[in-house]
Amino acid sequence: YRHLSPDMNSLVATGTGAAWAYSVLVLVAPAWFPLDARHVYFDSAAVVIAAVLAGKYLEGLAKGRTSSAIRKLAGLQAKTAHRLDANGIEQEVPVSRLRTGERIVVRPGER
Repeated sequence: YRHLSPDMNSLVATGTGAAWAYSVLVLVAPAWFPLDARHVYFDSAAVVIAAVLAGKYLEGLAKGRTSSAIRKLAGLQAKTAHRLDANGIEQEVPVSRLRTGERIVVRPGER
């Protein structure tokens, strides 16, 4: 489904490609252009590509840190809980067996 669905990369490629192609034409055939329009944009294309690559690199770093933080948070999740039954007796049960409305006891320092 990715075929023929342009994204930001397509926009960057089109813009930098056009700047590069125009610059090549100005270098190869300057007579085709008015004197005031004979400018090359190789540097602009390079800066745009460098900025996009730097942004993708920083995005990758941020995603990696976020994934790591989520894994650490998941590791902090409690495995068991102290449930109070109808008679007020405390039972240690896996968290997965708790149901909505049940009463639990959380002691200081516990998760």
